[in-house]
Amino acid sequence: MNKFLFIISLFLFSCSNDTKLTAEKFLEGINSSKINLIDVRTYDEFASGHIPNAINIDFNNFSEFQENINLIEKDKPTYIYCLSGGRSAKAYSYLKEIGFNNLYELDGGILDWRKNKFSENNLLKPTDEFNLDQFNGLLNADKLVMISFNAKWCAPCIKMKPFLEKIAEEESDNLIYYPINYDNNKGLMNELEIYSLPTINFYKNKKLVFSINEYSDEQSLKKVISKLI
Repeated sequence: MNKFLFIISLFLFSCSNDTKLTAEKFLEGINSSKINLIDVRTYDEFASGHIPNAINIDFNNFSEFQENINLIEKDKPTYIYCLSGGRSAKAYSYLKEIGFNNLYELDGGILDWRKNKFSENNLLKPTDEFNLDQFNGLLNADKLVMISFNAKWCAPCIKMKPFLEKIAEEESDNLIYYPINYDNNKGLMNELEIYSLPTINFYKNKKLVFSINEYSDEQSLKKVISKLI
């Protein structure tokens, strides 16, 4: 009986994995005119960059999502994505409940799509705050340079912001701190290959010497900085 349950669990796990696709497999799947491709992010996110031929149905506006998703043909293969995978996972569960059976999700969201440098459509004129030359100018310092790549929707970034500023003030004799907003610098993010948040990079003599790509508490950051100064 236990062996039977194990086999069933393994089968279900494999099926689940088969529906969460890498960017490469997702691209292969959407190269057809007979599919649904749905971006479940907000319109502002969609407008600033989306996968070509995608339609936008905002999952956060759930009542509108429920209304608009009923206009989509359930029998077609349906491909969904969001920024990094959180919203698309919730949308996936809901769509399965209401009868979308041929359903696929982009693992890692559009951030992973961008990591692979696949094409995007943009409804807005790019308005990066920094180009690459300007960014390199920030590194022209005789101190350690700490750059936090962040966004308003990034919960770890929000939590880290106060103590990043505090550390920068305490270590002002040895450290220069710059916060750079991901959404306001999409072109720069692609050039620097910043595909996950939070990311905190440390530069010395214009060279990257250390990088943090996850939430880090104040004491851990202080230890890193003390070793780099």
